Amino acid sequence: MKIENSEIDKIYRIGRRQEHKSRQLLLAFHNNEKKDHVMANLRNLKYSADKFKKIGISRHLPPREREKNKRMVEEAKLSHNTQGNDTAEITSFWW
Repeated sequence: MKIENSEIDKIYRIGRRQEHKSRQLLLAFHNNEKKDHVMANLRNLKYSADKFKKIGISRHLPPREREKNKRMVEEAKLSHNTQGNDTAEITSFWW
């Protein structure tokens, strides 16, 4: 997948510089379709060249959204644990 400079709205580093540690890079596209295309093809990173294997990509969320999502996950876990677990966890596949 190729991304042209004209498709990028803004790009900058997040956080403070620390020795021997890389910082996150925030990349904003002009077009949501391109962002969705990138996010839909993340699985291809694990089959790419070695220099790209340590790259992780995720959606950037503002602190309030991250906190909201964290609370929702905790509530779901609590609800799941208190309702009784009638589902089976699959730990291996035979096919």
